[in-house]
Amino acid sequence: MRALLLSCLAVLAVGSVPSAAHADPLVGRWITLRSVNVPKNVVRHAGFLGESTPLANDQDRKDASFRVVPGLAGGGTVSFEAANYPGHYLRHQGFRIKLMKSDGSKLFRDDASFTPAPGAAGRGTTFRASNYPEHALRHCSHHLFIDKGDGTNKECAPDAKTFAADTSFVVEPAAIATRVSLAPVGFPEHFVRHCGFQGFIDDNKRNRDCNPAAWRDDTTFLMVPGLEGGGSVSFESVNFPGQYLRHQDFRVKLAANDGSALFSKDASFTPVPGLASDASFRSVNFPDRYLRHCNFKLFIDGNKHLKECQAEDATYRRDASFKLTPR
Repeated sequence: MRALLLSCLAVLAVGSVPSAAHADPLVGRWITLRSVNVPKNVVRHAGFLGESTPLANDQDRKDASFRVVPGLAGGGTVSFEAANYPGHYLRHQGFRIKLMKSDGSKLFRDDASFTPAPGAAGRGTTFRASNYPEHALRHCSHHLFIDKGDGTNKECAPDAKTFAADTSFVVEPAAIATRVSLAPVGFPEHFVRHCGFQGFIDDNKRNRDCNPAAWRDDTTFLMVPGLEGGGSVSFESVNFPGQYLRHQDFRVKLAANDGSALFSKDASFTPVPGLASDASFRSVNFPDRYLRHCNFKLFIDGNKHLKECQAEDATYRRDASFKLTPR
């Protein structure tokens, strides 16, 4: 367990900056973009250039993971911030995709902003350059460009069908995300679960308001870099992408990321050695409180804070400790 937690932290502690509110559902998510027509290949950076390659190791997974932020150019666009190089974004320069640190200029903001559209191949998503709207993010010969399919770029096939396929990408959870379940150490047959957008621990028998058929999906989360950064983690639902466990009035709920600074804090937890055993998860914005179950409901609590929870110290420590298991 400790090895899993430490390995996850080594990957996840990459830092981030909370995003502003934005209408596009991609914003605020950690993603990897997979090619529609060469599905073994994903968008990644290597040597600060945009490439399209398979994932072979942990470094590849880091290089292929991006946080979607509101487009630096505004206007409903999005930008892709590298997970392992905070403040660096995919941008085009000379029509080649590169990873570069923002210099704050209007040119950089325009070059690093893309407009999502339904995939030109009939599935996935196509990302059009904000300042060259006839051009779209495209892979050609394992390299990334913006291109409009007119044959100007000799590395790219000029026919319309290939252009449509090369510019379509499937949005996946970030390659550095880890699918996990959390089992309270005192109730090993129960798992942290969302049900009716509320957080519980459940064994798929006790809570009759929950759908038994959805139990596995409801108890599986993507552990991703914390929306608030600073070495924290956040838990994104696998069956409700873009929705995270967050606390509100100290009750843990599942809610859609609204891009606010408050949401980022409420949905971020710092992993620490378990108060009783295994792992505990401390609230970022209430650091004297931990993720805890009480009467099968999830809260953030510091011992003796909530009347619904037992105050006895050993019980508190056990209720705030969870076994983290990959799924």
